[in-house]
Amino acid sequence: MRTGRWMRGGLLAGVAMLGACAAQPVAFPVNFSMNETRRAPLTVSFRAQAPAEHRVVWTFGDGQEGQGKNTSHTYYRPGTYTVRAHLQDSRGRVRSTATGQVKVESSGPERAELVVLLGQREVRLSAAGSVVYRPATPRFSLDGRAADAGPLPV
Repeated sequence: MRTGRWMRGGLLAGVAMLGACAAQPVAFPVNFSMNETRRAPLTVSFRAQAPAEHRVVWTFGDGQEGQGKNTSHTYYRPGTYTVRAHLQDSRGRVRSTATGQVKVESSGPERAELVVLLGQREVRLSAAGSVVYRPATPRFSLDGRAADAGPLPV
C-alpha cells in the first residue's frame, strides 16, 4: 500500500435557511483530509463539529450521500465535485449548510498491473499499480485457487 502526505482543508462556506419563521442558523466547522496527490481513486475523510442533538447529512457531488459527523468517501473518477454538509436538527430541518469543492486528478488511463512476489515455495499476487475508476477489487486465482487471501504454496 502506498502512503503519502495528507492535505487538510476547510469547507465552511455559507448558510442556507428556508422559510420566514426559520430558527437561527447554527455554525458548525467542517474540514476534510486526503492524500496530497489528489489522484483517483481518492478517499477523502470529512469531519464536522456539530452539537450533539444535530446530525450531519453529506452530499458528495457524485450522486452519493453519507451521514455522520465523521465520514469518508471515495471518488473513483477525476473531476471537480461540490460537497455539501447539511446540519439537521432533531426534527430533520436543515439549520445550516457548508459547501466546498474537492478536485480529483486523473491517474492516467485505466490499466491492470499484476505484481508477482515469489517466496520460498509460495507466491503472492497483487494489483498494486493498477488504475481502476470504479469500486472494484481485482481477484486472482492460481491453478483454480483464490489468491487474494495471502500466499499460495507452489
